[in-house]
Amino acid sequence: MKKIFLSIFIAGLILITVGCGNNKINKNSIVGSWENKKDAVVITFEENGNGYTKIENQFYDSFLYEYKEGFLTIKYQTIMETELKYNCEIKDDVLTISSGKETYEYTRVKD
Repeated sequence: MKKIFLSIFIAGLILITVGCGNNKINKNSIVGSWENKKDAVVITFEENGNGYTKIENQFYDSFLYEYKEGFLTIKYQTIMETELKYNCEIKDDVLTISSGKETYEYTRVKD
């Protein structure tokens, strides 16, 4: 009886630990939604490498992305595939994207 109870208890702890771990936001992760209030733009990066953009709360475009070692590559899948590369920094829930002379700041959207 003790072995069954112990097995159920350990299985329950594992499930609770895994479930709680999924709700934590990694502050260095780009995954999630980011908002630029000035331009009314929200960019969402999903865990699977897909993303989309909304402007003034209206769907604008979807894309594929890769974020690696301070660089962000976005591939738009429209009539002509467009690939854009940016320098990217995440610090204290602020995402800064820059390319050449252009710099954009986004704030992490919290649920």
